[in-house]
Amino acid sequence: MIVPWKAGDLAFIPAEVMMLKVGEGGAIKRYKKTLKPKNVLIVKSAAHQLGDGYCEILYNGESWFVKNTDIYGEKDVNREIN
Repeated sequence: MIVPWKAGDLAFIPAEVMMLKVGEGGAIKRYKKTLKPKNVLIVKSAAHQLGDGYCEILYNGESWFVKNTDIYGEKDVNREIN
């Protein structure tokens, strides 16, 4: 699967997206759902701990893993979110 994002890209994730924190060995330590849409920064385009289907993002100052299918690009990024 080719990921359309690279490290440093600005992206958009909608509300109700599951985000994961992964510990050593690939076990999930924490998870959380987004409460509202948010612009995020792509840290890594392929999160190898969880497989190629995930990206690492920066959300509220913390690194989280999100499914590639839950990340949107250019058309939503510039929309104002309250």
